[in-house]
Amino acid sequence: MQIKNTKFIVILVPLLLFAGLIYAISLRSNNTNNTSSPQSNTIDPLSEEQSNVTTIELEAGNFYFRPAQIVVNAGTVKVRVTNSGGFHDFVIDELDIRQPMEDGTEFEFAVKPGTYTFYCSVGNHRQMGMEGTIVVQDANTPINIQTKQGWKSYKDESLGISFSVPEKFEITTNGKNSFMAGPMETTPSAIKTSFVYISVIPTGYPEQSSDIYNYNSEIHKKLTRIPVGQIRSVSDNTQQDDWYMYERKSNVNINGRNAMVYVNQKPWEFPDGTIEYRYIFATSDNTIIFGGYIDNNSVNSELNQDIFNTILNTVVIR
Repeated sequence: MQIKNTKFIVILVPLLLFAGLIYAISLRSNNTNNTSSPQSNTIDPLSEEQSNVTTIELEAGNFYFRPAQIVVNAGTVKVRVTNSGGFHDFVIDELDIRQPMEDGTEFEFAVKPGTYTFYCSVGNHRQMGMEGTIVVQDANTPINIQTKQGWKSYKDESLGISFSVPEKFEITTNGKNSFMAGPMETTPSAIKTSFVYISVIPTGYPEQSSDIYNYNSEIHKKLTRIPVGQIRSVSDNTQQDDWYMYERKSNVNINGRNAMVYVNQKPWEFPDGTIEYRYIFATSDNTIIFGGYIDNNSVNSELNQDIFNTILNTVVIR
């Protein structure tokens, strides 16, 4: 009789262990499912359709704002502050905004279409000229750029850009994020000295990478820190300062997008008399550089200042 019980126990124990193993696996599976389920239902704010973000480089000094006239799309406005002297603030009464203008800081606010006045409320700074306006456009208003007769258009849906150039211009790609356009050279080996380009730098692009035309993260940072109206070198080598000296112009609005503007009168590795223009746009997803080199040595050049400006005004950034 004892032998029978022993046999029964020998059979029962493995069965219980097996059942326990199945139960444990079942619990683990359920816990895993329960853990992943809330994650799948959690909405990442960055994955939702984002409102348009316009970045403004705003300089405050004694006693001015630069730029004083700003045009943006409805949505979020990000202000990057440069304080060139004095204690100032940024006030928009209609939006209940009051921010100190401390050098190197940033702040954001949301705006709807309309015209808003901003000013400095410190002392009598407003009366001394520290006042400006922000014109807010409807970001959903379709932009219809008429292609000039004898011109052709180029559009890249994945990067969200389009532009037009004269029919005789050759459009080429430089990697997957840059485009160049310029007069066709009669000699295949000739080096182009007059052309325009567009480079798109995605948000989060590695700083050490250098495979996007005319984009260097350190130079880019130095450019954006130049106050409006000033000229500075962005080179780390003082012996090359003459070729990397950029003047910061007032911001402009191109088809609903705010752009920082820079001019270099003697760009590196280009013939004397060549001028470089660089326009920097910022969206929530990308930084876009529209630039150009104009060789003023050639009177009959197919790319002069007027043609460059016309191309610039066809640039649309979605």
